[in-house]
Amino acid sequence: GSIKHAVGIDMTFSAPKSVSIMAEIARDEKVYKIHQAAVKAALKYAEENFLSTRVKINDEVVKQQAKTMVAATFTHNTPRNLDPQLHTHCVVANMVKRDD
Repeated sequence: GSIKHAVGIDMTFSAPKSVSIMAEIARDEKVYKIHQAAVKAALKYAEENFLSTRVKINDEVVKQQAKTMVAATFTHNTPRNLDPQLHTHCVVANMVKRDD
């Protein structure tokens, strides 16, 4: 019957522990940059393959592919227990940019 609206989702990209140790303990800047590139590639894939929106055409609600998401990323180097854990949160708003 009714559409339930969610304001967005948090996608979290977490590096394996060995990668986190190299990035955070050994301070290997290359590892950090590779993590960022992987996150960027994953978000690009999601944007190109999973985005859609609902539009009303002639009083009918239809699903339409969207091209651009609204998101922000936040990278952290530790979880709550303060172990090395390189991870990036991507907060994706439940909105897209449409052609109109």
